Amino acid sequence: MSLNYVRVTGNDIIQIGTSLEAVKTITAFADGDYARLSFPNDIMNFTIGKNRNMIAAYNAMGSLAELELRLLRGCEEDKFLNDLFPSFDDDALKFSFIFAKIDKKLTADKNGSAVEISEKYTLKNGVISKAPEFISNVSGSTDQGVVVWQVRFAEFEREVTNAPDGTVINPVTGG
Repeated sequence: MSLNYVRVTGNDIIQIGTSLEAVKTITAFADGDYARLSFPNDIMNFTIGKNRNMIAAYNAMGSLAELELRLLRGCEEDKFLNDLFPSFDDDALKFSFIFAKIDKKLTADKNGSAVEISEKYTLKNGVISKAPEFISNVSGSTDQGVVVWQVRFAEFEREVTNAPDGTVINPVTGG
């Protein structure tokens, strides 16, 4: 088995909206890490006792997914997210959760054979967790032209398809 694996990334697609069918494709990304999806909590908690006995427990907070988007301040997507932000305070009964889809494309080279790998995330039941911060800088910092949106989701699914050996991986969903 050769250990010569090459992965080339590109053409990631991030969509966000108030339903899985009605999503907006995000395109006005800022610089650097313009999107970051993280899972801050363990899915299982455990402790080890005497004689290496183990007690394990499912942690429901393990299904929490956090999406951070760095966008150009004042872009169409910034306005779209801003319009979603105050909706809970306006009328809690009409509040719509946020959904997102992320599709990461990888080109893989395994032993000289190129393969397209797809990694997809479906994020459900999200809320904007805090208002975007503001910065003004007289030294010309480019960060003043960036807005950072943070969205937390209660549920996620991850799917990896077309792995070089032909397998399809569909893990159990969080939640």
